[in-house]
Amino acid sequence: MQAARRMKFSSIDRDRATVRINISFTVAGSDFERQARREKKERERQAELERERQREEKAKTQVESE
Repeated sequence: MQAARRMKFSSIDRDRATVRINISFTVAGSDFERQARREKKERERQAELERERQREEKAKTQVESE
């Protein structure tokens, strides 16, 4: 609820606007929370693998240019 209260939206029509949003939240200890944590961990792992691939590519390019 706190996050929803802090949301701010801009509208062309300053007098009114209709906004439809979906908010997902987890309950501590729920299956949904465990799944969300696993998915987050996997996204972080994939991002780290991509950063490592980019570092290796950059190093390879530097060696080739020398």
